[in-house]
Amino acid sequence: MQRLSKQIRSIGIMTGTSLDGIDLVCIDLEQHKNTWKFEIVATHSASFTSKLIQELKSCYSGSAEFLARINFTYTNYIATAVNSFIHDYQITDIDCIGFHGQTIFHDPHLGYTYQLGNSGVLASLTNQTVIGDFRSQDIALGGQGAPLVPIGDTLLFSQYNACLNLGGIANISFQENNKQVGYDICHFNLILNHYANKLGMPYDDRGEIARSGKILSNLLNQLNDWQYYMQNHPKSLGFETAEKEILPIMQSISATPEDFLRTWLEHVAIQVSKSIKPDWKRVLVTGGGTYNDFFIERLESRISNKLVIPSNELIDSKEAIIFAFLAALRLNKQENCLSEVTGAKHNHIAGGIYLP
Repeated sequence: MQRLSKQIRSIGIMTGTSLDGIDLVCIDLEQHKNTWKFEIVATHSASFTSKLIQELKSCYSGSAEFLARINFTYTNYIATAVNSFIHDYQITDIDCIGFHGQTIFHDPHLGYTYQLGNSGVLASLTNQTVIGDFRSQDIALGGQGAPLVPIGDTLLFSQYNACLNLGGIANISFQENNKQVGYDICHFNLILNHYANKLGMPYDDRGEIARSGKILSNLLNQLNDWQYYMQNHPKSLGFETAEKEILPIMQSISATPEDFLRTWLEHVAIQVSKSIKPDWKRVLVTGGGTYNDFFIERLESRISNKLVIPSNELIDSKEAIIFAFLAALRLNKQENCLSEVTGAKHNHIAGGIYLP
């Protein structure tokens, strides 16, 4: 597929904390003064093998040697997926690939974040320029290293009052007092998938399992009292906070997976509704959780805003689109990380460039 010479063609790769696979997108970007326009060239979602999913889950408690080995395996798996994507969709004239990697550890308060995936190896295996490691510089500058998506929401999706992403973690971004705000609201699919797995299911399809359960009122109150919700933004979450702080609260009582799912889903609906301002007319909703019909019902019951649910193509690929965009900004030596969002000392240009 050919493109206009003044455009930037970028591929974005996203694998989220819910481990539901690899989202791949190729977009053409064009800058008009201070605004950008994009056009999707191709999108594709690739699945992880069940073995790789289990190995990725084991990273959080594995040895250093195990982590090094799975880093190699994961990177090669990503490279194979990217090469197939380029071949199958006959994509040519690629300027760069934006590679987020798989977040394994994230604790900005202790000064570190770690995403699985070797960008240099990926550049060699795909024969493309790869831009990765978008978070560590921000943390070095005193920021959260997250969220990174809001600058893309500002420059690519400004027609919406807010952008809500429902992934392993639910997060939101919006304009407030002429500044972009973005933060992680709460864990989402990370917890839902954990309890769906106990029933032998990879996830709760359309939220039907949760629909069959009942709300555990005492647990719901405990979850809503979690100290994270009292903090001001900028703030962010990781797998560790789910494992160390959320799951112990839930595991302190005995209940069925159905009831845990129902309670957690209601909890998320409450927390997300608190983050949606009443005067917003259009809220864009993307991410895998958008397909959870029961959750959308519960959220809509708590707000009066118009939720804009786009095409499946955009639901699945929006985060990958943003990382393709972040890579293009990095390639153009333009700021792609907002201090007003992350809390860093200043805006900056994040990401390392790896040539093939």
